[in-house]
This record gives sequence, C-alpha cells and structure tokens, in this order.
Amino acid sequence: LIITDPPKPQPTDFWEFIEQQSFLTRHLLFTLSPPLKEKAQLLANHLEQPILIHAAPDGGVKMETGAFGWFLKAHDTTISGSGPADGNKADLDPARAELYGVLAVLTYVHAVIRYYTLAPTATLHVHCDSDSAIDTINTFLQIDEFDEFATTFRCQANYDLVAEIVHLIDLLPISIEIRKEKGHQDANTELNLLTLPA
Repeated sequence: LIITDPPKPQPTDFWEFIEQQSFLTRHLLFTLSPPLKEKAQLLANHLEQPILIHAAPDGGVKMETGAFGWFLKAHDTTISGSGPADGNKADLDPARAELYGVLAVLTYVHAVIRYYTLAPTATLHVHCDSDSAIDTINTFLQIDEFDEFATTFRCQANYDLVAEIVHLIDLLPISIEIRKEKGHQDANTELNLLTLPA
C-alpha cells in the first residue's frame, strides 16, 4: 500500500501559488500586501527583458529580535517585503538578519519565474551592506558542488540560510551578482543625489 498526498489544485493566481509552497517560502513572503502581489506580473514582464534589476535586502537585530526587509526595482516597478529574522538568540546577529533579506528577495524572484514559467534574460544585482553576509555567501559559492560542503561548513553560523541562498543562485536561470553597497549613505547625502543602489 502506497500512501500519497492528494494532488494540489492548480493555483488560480500568484498568491495561491505562494500558499502552496514550502513553509519557508510562505514565511519569507507572507507580508506581501495585495497590491505588491499583483506586481508579480509586472516583474515577470521585466524579467524577460535584457535589463538590470536592482534588489536591496537589509536586516537588523534589536533587543534580541531580528527583522529583515527588501525591495526590488525594475524600471518603474518597485516591490518590497519584510519579516522576522528567526534563530537561536545566541546566533541572532545583524548578518543573519541580512541573510534573511537576501534569501527572501531571491525566493520571490524564483517564485515569479516558476509561476509564470519564464525564460528570463534580465540581470539581477543584489546590493548588500553586510561584509559578513557577502563573504559567507561568496565562500560557499566557491565550492564547486553543493554535495561537497564539509562538516566544517555545516557547523558554521547561518549555514541554514546560506545553503538555501547558494541553492537558489544555482537554481535560478538568471545572472545574479551579490554586490557590496555602503549602508546608510542617506545619513550624509541627500536622497536625490544618491545612485539607485545606494
């Protein structure tokens, strides 16, 4: 006797598709408000154009509570999201919160590509102001095969998030670059004088 789960109904819209995904995907994207959910179609249109799309994740920890936020900018379309950065209090630091933001924005792009069955030609630049997060991601990306992650890597802080990020970068049919961007530049420079990544 083989017991299988009943087949999932065909989703009628993008949000219903999200609700059928894994707990992690739903957790990362649950704060998208209805207008932002509708922008998935706009992002899908941009992804199939040879343009540069900017993403900016951020995260922080205050009073042992972590949170992340992110936004995507493609031409005149802006999409954003936010959520809690979970983890053991001993491990919860700004880098972990930042990694949650990176993972959330990549998860959203992946969901849009899957739902609309796209063949994207756009390029995605993810602008991050955390040296620790960028260094950790790049270290894992230098490993040729995911299966070669040794125990040393699996025991590192934030391995769970970085492994998901690296898996998505490998999985996504789009050129992705994680770029260092100095944070909080608006503290010393007028917003209208800053570049879009800043």
